[in-house]
Amino acid sequence: MRPSRERGKWGRALALVALVALVVVAMTLSSQAMAELRRAMPMLSRAMSWLEGFDTPFDLDHVAFFMLIACLARLLLRVRWWWIFLAIAALAAGTEFLQFWVDGRTPKLLDARDDLIGGVLGLLLGAALRAARRLLRRGRDR
Repeated sequence: MRPSRERGKWGRALALVALVALVVVAMTLSSQAMAELRRAMPMLSRAMSWLEGFDTPFDLDHVAFFMLIACLARLLLRVRWWWIFLAIAALAAGTEFLQFWVDGRTPKLLDARDDLIGGVLGLLLGAALRAARRLLRRGRDR
């Protein structure tokens, strides 16, 4: 593999690891720390409030976080989709499990379900974007 492609591969992986770390931190913050974070970052607070404003049976914050991770993983990593799904499932279970030890947080199976829903939606969106990118490249090559 060429050195520039190797650097790009590691850069993509590093970006994804940083995003996963951010989600793990966000999902395991105490309720007080999350409130302080929302006060310190008004844009984040507005986005979360907007998502929370929808009347759905799902926690759209969880769906959005995991949709973003899965979509980016599908776009950035050259692995089979089911490896990404397994990683998303492990992340969903792991973040809920860690909440047993976080003040003001309660692990919930419904949150893990919402994480998985977001993961599946992200995988589908990532697959659609990859297909569109391939079609655009084919059109340019003709």
